[in-house]
Amino acid sequence: QNKQTMFFIVRHGERADKAFLSKEKLDIELSFDPQLTALGMEMGARTGDEIASFRAELLKRDSLDDPEASGRDIYVISSPFLRCMQTASRLAERLGVTSLMVEEGISEFLHRSWFETDPIPLLTINSMDKEDFKRVHKVNDFEYPPSILAPEYPETDRWARYVKSFDFYTNNFFINNKSDRKPIVVMVTHGYALPAVSSHLLGKHMHPRAMYCSYNRYTWDSMTKFWRVNSTMEAKHVKYNQHLRDFETPLPKKASRQKQEK
Repeated sequence: QNKQTMFFIVRHGERADKAFLSKEKLDIELSFDPQLTALGMEMGARTGDEIASFRAELLKRDSLDDPEASGRDIYVISSPFLRCMQTASRLAERLGVTSLMVEEGISEFLHRSWFETDPIPLLTINSMDKEDFKRVHKVNDFEYPPSILAPEYPETDRWARYVKSFDFYTNNFFINNKSDRKPIVVMVTHGYALPAVSSHLLGKHMHPRAMYCSYNRYTWDSMTKFWRVNSTMEAKHVKYNQHLRDFETPLPKKASRQKQEK
């Protein structure tokens, strides 16, 4: 039976205000809600490919257990900040997911030193017509319902809200889901979420540094009712050379081009 499944927590890709190339900083419209760089977009796509490989393994196990297994639903949940929406969109495209779920509960940590006022009502997604937002910023279709997990500005605890959001969604998608056909869930959020949730599950404090598009992977088994931390802050799939602005493990077409140039 299709009991086992996966939950991913992904940090967004490279943000434009931290870009190596100054020209990418010139296009920022809201300083507190920057878009991704071109490299950040590629990071999102590569992360989608990485998750797709895990999905393929899971579906293979499903077919061995049940030859008539029909696959798994995939849900991509994103913070409303633009860099997360763009990362989630690139990732979702690689997974064949056409619509995102927007969740304010996994927004950036709203510390007073980072934001002079509550930024969420002022975010790009809340300042533009939905269709214009999707077209201009290359974002997939999305649902943005009111959230019971929305943060209250200002915040002082940098981890608690992310743990609460993780517990909420795992309860809804897995623990309270009586179906044998469990979904795969991908949550695209901010850097503090990754060490927060793994520290919570492992019962020990983890270093808070998460690279762009690094991910945590958790496996839920409804037979044992146990979360296994398979990986935390994994980033090998997006490791890149800061000076060359290229990935250290390039795609085949990039490798062939570099060979020709030599």
